[in-house]
Amino acid sequence: FNEHDYGPSGLPLELSSHPGKGIVRVERMTQFSGLPFVGVGPKELSVLAVKERNMLLCTNHREILRCYSSVAEGMPHVWSSVKEKERGEWIIRSDGKVSPVQNPHLCLAASPYTLFVLVS
Repeated sequence: FNEHDYGPSGLPLELSSHPGKGIVRVERMTQFSGLPFVGVGPKELSVLAVKERNMLLCTNHREILRCYSSVAEGMPHVWSSVKEKERGEWIIRSDGKVSPVQNPHLCLAASPYTLFVLVS
């Protein structure tokens, strides 16, 4: 992210760890939270994102990536309004790992249920 000139439209969030897959909006689960969850899907459906300060902003929907309820291991992630910045700051490491500023020993990972959670 830090080295790419992706322009205002953003960089597709494709996963090098899962060929052919990317980070997507999972809207079918909004009945539980009212917010779209962050999930794994076909790379063609990857969200386009830009880094603004320490936040990842989905340019398609003007939403930021953030932890759902707390910055703790096993917590799911959602896309939410840019006004909800709490639990939405990230460190993007040179190896591609993404960690929350509030708990840098954790990193974003795909769960068996196609959602993204924090793991240590």
